[in-house]
Amino acid sequence: MKKLILSLGFTVLTFAVLAQTQQVESEVRFPNYHPLVVHFPIILLLAAAVMQIGVLFFKNKAYNYTIIAFTIIGFVTGLLASNLFHAHASESIPAAQMAIFESHEKFANITIWLSGIAACVKLLGLFIKMKWVETLALVLLLGSAVAVSIAGHHGAELVYKYGIGPEGKKLEQEN
Repeated sequence: MKKLILSLGFTVLTFAVLAQTQQVESEVRFPNYHPLVVHFPIILLLAAAVMQIGVLFFKNKAYNYTIIAFTIIGFVTGLLASNLFHAHASESIPAAQMAIFESHEKFANITIWLSGIAACVKLLGLFIKMKWVETLALVLLLGSAVAVSIAGHHGAELVYKYGIGPEGKKLEQEN
């Protein structure tokens, strides 16, 4: 388990370093790496929530470790997507679109908090073998899944409905 966590951590760190040192040509096509990184927490947290339902019905250590790994990786990649690889909307976009962007950020933050707490609860569940711990983890993971789905919906709305983000359009330019 330690080797898995270390290798995943190294992979994420390597990706972060590579993303920050890309050539200018790729910066034109991808002005930020938010869209590339953000899909990891979406799928991992949704999968962890669905898998956690199964934990209430049967016990399997490997299955539990998979949920823990998905939750931790989803949490870490969510942090990366919302902080290191975060895109900021331009102040010039209309108020209605800015409201959607702010809602997108709010639900992303809710996702990070819930998934971080869920990861702690799942880790606690390794030591406290009680049904309420797994039930609490399920509630937190389902909340995280709902929040990441809403954040993803708002993100897709910004991109596909209003054109905010693709090729850096309507985003603040970083120095």
